[in-house]
Amino acid sequence: MTASIMSTIASTPYRWPWNGSFSIGEFALVIANSPEEGLYPAEDMQIMTRLGSIADTVQAKGGTVIEIACSDPRLHGSRRGNVLCEPTTQIYERADSYLRSYGIDAFYASPLEQVLNDAHLNLIGLCGRWFETTVHSTMREANDRGLECLAIEDLCCCIDPSIRHNTISQIEMSGGIFGAVASSSELLALINR
Repeated sequence: MTASIMSTIASTPYRWPWNGSFSIGEFALVIANSPEEGLYPAEDMQIMTRLGSIADTVQAKGGTVIEIACSDPRLHGSRRGNVLCEPTTQIYERADSYLRSYGIDAFYASPLEQVLNDAHLNLIGLCGRWFETTVHSTMREANDRGLECLAIEDLCCCIDPSIRHNTISQIEMSGGIFGAVASSSELLALINR
């Protein structure tokens, strides 16, 4: 068992994790990926490069990286597994697990919850694309399942970059009812302590 570090991130609207106890062995970087939306613009490619570097550090320190491909359920037939969309394009090629969700959020018709529970992963850093849909929906679902959630805002690509601030504000409202928000540099500082 990995020793706990009594430490937090200066996230908003509260310091994460809320109980002040961070253990890399209980941390999963969850990369939610909506691959059907087309090619990455140049700005998104920079985000994906930074995401890869952070994921490398998470794994090197003993954390887990899970990538999950999410898709619009309207793209699927009436049975699970009858996928009508194109195969996923991976964001991070060295993830510990690659999963598939048949909905907008990463928990819908996927094994994500079981994978997290089996590995005793209850501290979740969320990133990927798209921030205002897949990442945001996954965060709400993770919170409903009792997971301590952190949105890593600078590792999230937006469909519409003009609403990034609104997406962050929705997480921070009501004292952080869905979780907290921080940058990748703040997460790295915590992991490297």
